[in-house]
Amino acid sequence: MNKEPVRDTGVPETVQVELRGPLARYAGTGSTNGRIALPAGKGVRAEDILLMLNIPPARVGLMVANGNKICRKDLLQPGDVLVIFPPVAGG
Repeated sequence: MNKEPVRDTGVPETVQVELRGPLARYAGTGSTNGRIALPAGKGVRAEDILLMLNIPPARVGLMVANGNKICRKDLLQPGDVLVIFPPVAGG
């Protein structure tokens, strides 16, 4: 049985992160409108992304990965899209 070898493309596995509203400032100067790609091997948690970006937990209202609401302890996989929203208030 011939198996095709796994090729290393040289491109790190990443999670696409979108920071909404005032959180966009945590993406840094290399971002586009609060969007940034972060290296993420298997087993990176949403809270690890917050730590990488130095986002205080109190500044986070909602996290959505691939269209589904997630918790800080949830695992992310390379290729996932994580959107982080600040807390909102209304009347």
